[in-house]
Amino acid sequence: MDAGEDLMILYRAVRRGAGRDGCAGSVTAPEAWRLVELGLARLIDVRIETGPGHAAPEAAAIAGAASLALPADRPGAPGDEFVRALREAAGPGEILLFMSDPPVAARQAARLAALAGFRGALHVIDSRERYRAPS
Repeated sequence: MDAGEDLMILYRAVRRGAGRDGCAGSVTAPEAWRLVELGLARLIDVRIETGPGHAAPEAAAIAGAASLALPADRPGAPGDEFVRALREAAGPGEILLFMSDPPVAARQAARLAALAGFRGALHVIDSRERYRAPS
């Protein structure tokens, strides 16, 4: 891929999902991998919290990704703990790619991030299994 094609990933991401989910857009797992590989975006591995302070152990953490827990008992709620942890892990000007199993949690996390002022919040529409971490 050349630089023009790489920028097209971001263009497609915004066209694909902007406004629909309350976040900047969505990317596929291969697109996410490419953006991370190029240093254009940061991957956030979203875990669904099964209880206070206990993230679900359904999959191993993705190498190089920040891992954050999303409260499961309050879908659609402000998620203060999640936003606080996100602010410690990333800056509001970064392009953030939220990935989870199930992908619906990534969409919710990106929406919460966007509501908190993270304008580059994108969710990955595929499962972790389709993501190949940059080497």
